[in-house]
Amino acid sequence: MFELQGSNLLLKIDDIYSYKDDVKLGVPNNGFFTLTVETKLYKGISKLEIDIKDLQLFFSDVIHLWTTLNKGEAIIKEPFGYNQYLQFKSNGGFFDITGEICDVYGCSYKMTFFERLDQSYLNSFINQIKKFNYNDHLR
Repeated sequence: MFELQGSNLLLKIDDIYSYKDDVKLGVPNNGFFTLTVETKLYKGISKLEIDIKDLQLFFSDVIHLWTTLNKGEAIIKEPFGYNQYLQFKSNGGFFDITGEICDVYGCSYKMTFFERLDQSYLNSFINQIKKFNYNDHLR
């Protein structure tokens, strides 16, 4: 599990998996992860369907933005379906974390979220995602 704790935001990425056969075939959209977003006012949990290799690239992009503090963005988005996403935008040492998730199974909510964090809030998260390797999450 990868966890980012901000002043008003708790973001969790866990239950990451993909299928070995899909990766071998080069078929896109072969991975999943659960995204939990929690603040003092609300909580939402959803499962996003993505290409597992795109998650690796997303984490690499976030690490690069944090390391260089360059202006830019990193995004992981479902390529179809519900179009849920998670985005990090960097600007002058601050990160805007935005996204949209929905209750895929019950269709009971669609939630958009935003939080601006100083780069120091990302230290632990960066150390966690540096260890990610999609090969460790193949079933």
